[in-house]
Amino acid sequence: MNIVHIVPTAGWAGSEKIAFSFAIHQAFNHKVAVVVKTGPGFSARFYRDKLPANVNLIVINPSLKTQQEINRFVKASLEFVPDIIHAHLSLGCRIAKSMKSPDNVIIGHMHIRFFALQFKEMDAVVAVSPWQLDDVPAWYQGKKRLVCNFISNNWQKTVVDLFRFRKRFYIEKSDYIIGTVSRLHIEKGIDTLIKAFIKSDLKNAKLVIVGDGPDAEKLRVMASGQDNIIFTGFLDDAAQFMAAFDLYVSTSRADSFGLSVLEAISQDVPVLASATYGSKDIFGDSAQLFEIDDCRALAEKLKDARNQKLRNNVFIDAFDEKSSNAELISFYKEILEEKFSIPTENCPLVA
Repeated sequence: MNIVHIVPTAGWAGSEKIAFSFAIHQAFNHKVAVVVKTGPGFSARFYRDKLPANVNLIVINPSLKTQQEINRFVKASLEFVPDIIHAHLSLGCRIAKSMKSPDNVIIGHMHIRFFALQFKEMDAVVAVSPWQLDDVPAWYQGKKRLVCNFISNNWQKTVVDLFRFRKRFYIEKSDYIIGTVSRLHIEKGIDTLIKAFIKSDLKNAKLVIVGDGPDAEKLRVMASGQDNIIFTGFLDDAAQFMAAFDLYVSTSRADSFGLSVLEAISQDVPVLASATYGSKDIFGDSAQLFEIDDCRALAEKLKDARNQKLRNNVFIDAFDEKSSNAELISFYKEILEEKFSIPTENCPLVA
């Protein structure tokens, strides 16, 4: 198959990691292209270094301003005629719709939830968490399939690496580290985490906030005067540093599926998470969840987690990279066979 992943977000978070992982696996047996957009801190080299040489990387030129210019550029840059156009997030969906033809299939990936403007013209949609399947409206005529998010890298960091992390951010060996990795945007609820941490008044504790985003300055102002709250800024592949945390906290207001939560669990770091749909799918009915924006409840759970040595009760093997990649290829085959009545028995499922 000829497959194009369009993920032009000028960033590097859960959605981008998942899209790139699919592309890397598919490139073993199929022709694959990935469309990205550069931005501050995210150069063409940044993305190129994360892909094998046989993936056609298309970098949208920042000088292109209109949707029509971007659409024409992407089409002209492809090295093959695509069978599958897999769109990620808003701009990706807009580009994919401009490329729709009788000879291909366009698929939307629901990294957040079903948005009619993004997905109504798609031949199919991919859900990342079970609740999203029920969220797809009855009027939608395309196909849908659950392909769970997964851990693409189980980082194994040495004691020296973690020592360097602590030293870099002036964290003492005796400090209890509460950490989060997040885009600093209002939907991620980092303001709730800061308030709860201050309210908890934990001794010898540091709150480490990894990430950047549009609300970074507001959050820094909120935390001003608190020398035990540390902003690291963006760290490439931040999951590798999670093993330095004693506790991971997700305060998202609307996560479809918390990939960073899975990354923390994979490092055996205990987790507290707001009760979003995605977190409920991961944890079920667990005391590790707290109500969204409930600062008081989170402050109490921070204290309890330290005193009681919280343990995760999640079967991490259920979120398997190989299985998810095989499920997606199977979905591609099913759609192509239905649309074109062409058997694809010889199409390999996994690398």
